[in-house]
Amino acid sequence: MHAIIHLIKFQASNTKNLKMFKDLKLYQIFYDESSKGMISDGFIGLDNSAGPSWLYEAFPIYQFIQNSVSLNSDSWLGFFSPKFHSKTNLTSDDIVNTFYKNRDFCDPFLFSSYWHQAAGNQNVWLQGENNHPGLLYISQLLAHKSNYKINIKSSITSLQTAVFSNYFIANMKFWQEWYRVVSIYFELIKNNQKLLGKNCYLSRQKHPNTHFCD
Repeated sequence: MHAIIHLIKFQASNTKNLKMFKDLKLYQIFYDESSKGMISDGFIGLDNSAGPSWLYEAFPIYQFIQNSVSLNSDSWLGFFSPKFHSKTNLTSDDIVNTFYKNRDFCDPFLFSSYWHQAAGNQNVWLQGENNHPGLLYISQLLAHKSNYKINIKSSITSLQTAVFSNYFIANMKFWQEWYRVVSIYFELIKNNQKLLGKNCYLSRQKHPNTHFCD
């Protein structure tokens, strides 16, 4: 299924792509030799073979941002799964070309798969709750702990603001805020055994508490 590329108006700065422009870097996360072999042209492999499986891609992204003290405010990053192309029919060239044409007025850039899921639900959290019961509660709790004054259940997301699977690129201002919020989430589950012990279902299989379902 083809993806719809969404652009959120904000701000951007001059950057370069992985091949020609040094400040845009696209990563694909791999978990083993099989997923490592799925890394597409134009992406840099990001090793998560030793990371906790129940945190999925949140852990390698968190570690990367934590250790990226050398990145400046003009850096742009994207972290994708090896299934990016199969889910969106997009390549790294599509990301780079979209970025170049719109870099002066957009941040972040969303490359959404499953657009029918975004269109068929009031917001992405209710969509997530339908598929992973408990997500709505932890999302609202996290928003409150992060000082976001938002009622997640009544909010509305559209094809311009919804994204799944972390398929987006953003500048360091965004990623630093992402890091702050995820740090709060990690503290929540570390200090609350009830939250940590919750389960969800993904692909009809039971999973322990993760960054997307509780």
